[in-house]
Amino acid sequence: MSWKPMVHQPAGAKSSAEVKRELDRQRPSAARRGYDGRWRRARTRYLAEHPWCVRCLVEGRRTPATVVDHVEPHRGDERLFWDQEQWQGLCKQHHDAKTVRDGRWGQQQLSAGAARRIYGCDVHGMPLDPNHPWNRHPGGR
Repeated sequence: MSWKPMVHQPAGAKSSAEVKRELDRQRPSAARRGYDGRWRRARTRYLAEHPWCVRCLVEGRRTPATVVDHVEPHRGDERLFWDQEQWQGLCKQHHDAKTVRDGRWGQQQLSAGAARRIYGCDVHGMPLDPNHPWNRHPGGR
């Protein structure tokens, strides 16, 4: 049996599972977000015409696409939701990774003047994002 060390949580702090449940309760249903019978038919048709994950193809692999992803998160914009030029077939692994990068459900908004995060690190393991805490100078200079 595997062993996991205990994780300290400050008094009153919510677990990640509790936070996720709370966010899920606030989220509209799939049907309210446009993922209804019409979407399921369009999705089936799209995946039949585009059977491979576009990201895996770039990496030189052929993995079946299981998700029709909106390249640009639609955020409830019906025109963008149904624009097939904004669709791409992805495997679950690539779709989940994209969802994490875009923020939960694509709703992570940038405040005015805020820069997008840059993901990845250099050969020394240092983050490429100049705004990452590791790249800040001591003393706030």
